[in-house]
Amino acid sequence: MYIKQQFTFSAHRMKNSGEQVSGGIPPLAPGECEDFVNWLLADIAYRQPQDKRGECIFRGKHIQRQGDLHLRGSDQTERIFTAATVMIASGRSQKEACVLIANNPNLRLGLSRRGRPAKKPEPRDLMSKAQTVRAILNTFQFHGPPGRMSELVWQFRWLRENGIVEGSRYVPDSGRRMEEAWRRAMQRRGISPDQLLLG
Repeated sequence: MYIKQQFTFSAHRMKNSGEQVSGGIPPLAPGECEDFVNWLLADIAYRQPQDKRGECIFRGKHIQRQGDLHLRGSDQTERIFTAATVMIASGRSQKEACVLIANNPNLRLGLSRRGRPAKKPEPRDLMSKAQTVRAILNTFQFHGPPGRMSELVWQFRWLRENGIVEGSRYVPDSGRRMEEAWRRAMQRRGISPDQLLLG
């Protein structure tokens, strides 16, 4: 249901609101920007075993995505890049964005041992982690569709407007509220939600 609602929201927003989701990233106010970053980084999707059809699936707490062959073990790097890009578009300096993201408790930075001798990783300080974020921002090649980052900003705002997310966290009954919001959106477009689900 979540993926269908997310798609429906995006199409509804692009067709009916007049706001150009595929254009520039909408700037966020300072408090809103931090909440967006925390929301985005709290739901990292990790690679799951391939299904019977051999498709690559990534699953988080509230999201599932598939077919993203450019990703490895998770979509963390893509989310870091998106968070930093949105923060900079909202007026933050690159250094501010990198430090704030590096300090996020949901991230696991610098823990990969690929190509390195096996040994216990040493604790890293904040500025060292910020350098890792800066390297991601400068080198990562974003493979998402045009307007993907803008769409995430509008999705976050829509979730908050409908009481599904408070601050940066999903409310306990977020599933019910999301379904109700999706039904309202369909009804405004003259579509019967029940017929759509049955179809």
